[in-house]
Parts: sequence; structure tokens; C-alpha cells
Amino acid sequence: MPAPTPLVLSAILSALLLAAPAAAQSLELRDSTRIRDKAAGFDEPSGLSLSADGGFLWAVSDNAPEVFRLGFDGKLIPGPRPRLPWPDQAEGVAATPDGTGLIVVREDGARVALIDIAGGETRIDRALRDMEGWDDFAALLSGPADGEDENGLEGVAIAPLDGTVWLLREAEPRLLIALSPDLARIVSVRRLDAAAGFDDAMDRDGRLDVSGIAVAAAGFWIVSDRGRRVFLLPRDGGAGPALSWPLARKDGDDPDLLSDAEGVAWDPGRNMLFVVSDAKKKSRLVSYALTD
Repeated sequence: MPAPTPLVLSAILSALLLAAPAAAQSLELRDSTRIRDKAAGFDEPSGLSLSADGGFLWAVSDNAPEVFRLGFDGKLIPGPRPRLPWPDQAEGVAATPDGTGLIVVREDGARVALIDIAGGETRIDRALRDMEGWDDFAALLSGPADGEDENGLEGVAIAPLDGTVWLLREAEPRLLIALSPDLARIVSVRRLDAAAGFDDAMDRDGRLDVSGIAVAAAGFWIVSDRGRRVFLLPRDGGAGPALSWPLARKDGDDPDLLSDAEGVAWDPGRNMLFVVSDAKKKSRLVSYALTD
């Protein structure tokens, strides 16, 4: 039997995504491994995405100008590393469903780029404020999301069926931003407030943030660095507030929680959630299984 083409693999993964459970009763810790590789420049993991074929993870590091291939065992996979159009501050990565490109976001300047994996060239590099629709949402997006401080863009994900690109703004206020597939237009902006299930009280200092996003059939998986939690937010704003679970770092009756969660990837084929943390020497890739 001939090997499936990237388009066929993309269709298979899309079908699996739609078959994912609408909600899970629990999130079961499966593995936790340290991943920092200083020699390779993988010092500050900041974003994560499942590859289009489901075979590995794409990852970015806040201090590196390239995208890394990461195995499910937490080890870097040798091979070419697509170059970014910026020297640093990449905060999220998402593989395009056809497997040819990567969309990456930068916190400084609130920029979004599309990179060709095979050729390595940057197809698009655009600031959020230069997109159509900016004026419609400027009251919400000006300031932090415009790159004026550290509460800018933090994550990116792509809906495989319609190509919508979803971005996160970290805080003040927390936002879920939808872009057109061609990265030309801001389609919508949604507040991630207490009514949506994101309560500042979940952080001991009252400053809950959001730091990574992945798309699932039930909505969006969103991690919080300060809250040490993962949220499952319905795509339909009228479907109720987000569910959430604490992010365990190890098993036990009083489990140690994962600090500095920066990226999340959802694997519908394995029914697994992968979370990457930026804790310097203690940076980790942690995997969880959804159980009924």
C-alpha cells in the first residue's frame, strides 16, 4: 500500500480531531521529563505544536531564532531547523494542516509570521496592528497586544477544518483573537474573563495569565503559567465557562504542580495533552491522558 500523502494525513488528523471527546472527567499524568538542551540553544521553551503528521512536536524557545523538532520523549530530533524572521521572543508555534508551513508569534511588536518548512523562507511577517480589522478592536488590542509591554501575544493554534488562526494575549486583559487563514484580517476578539471561566482568584496574586493554546473538537486547550492550570474553553461563547484542571508535575496525594507552563499541544490520535514549561534547568515536557 502506498504511503499516504500529506493532504490525506491532514484529513485523517482532522477527522480524529472531530472525534475527540467533548469533555473529560480527569487529566491523568503520564510522563514528565526534563528537556532543556543548552548546547542546542533550546534554553527557554515557549511554544508547542503537534506536527501535521502527528509524528513529533514543533517547539520554539524564547531565546532562539529557529524552530525545533521535539520527540515525545522530550529529546530534540536532529535535522534542519526552520529559521525565524526575528532573533528572539517567539512565544508560540502552530503547524499548518497541510504540513508545509509553521505559524509563529512574537511578543515584541505583536507579530505573526508564516514560515515555509522545506525552503526555510518567511512567506508572511506581519504586525497585528497592520491587519484589516485593527480599528474595529483597537480599544482592546492597543497597549499590551500591540507589543508595548510583556503582556503581548503568547500562543497560536490553527483550526484544521476552516484554517482560522487563533492567538492569545497574555493578560490585561486576557484575549482570544481570531485571524483569517491568510493572516490578513482580525476576525474577532473574545475576552477570557471570569464569566468565561478564567478567574483571577485562580492565581495567588490575583493576576491570572494565559500562555499557550491548542485546538480540539470541544474547543480550545489553554494553559496558564501563573495559574498552573489547563482550561478547556468551548468554541461557542454561549456554551458555558471553561472547565479547568491543575497541572500536576508528579504523582501523589498532594501533587507538585507544574510551574511556568508556556505551551500546549493536543494529540487527538493518542488522546493526549502535552505541556512544555520554561523553568530554566528544570524545563519539562509533561504528558497527560484524558480519562472518562
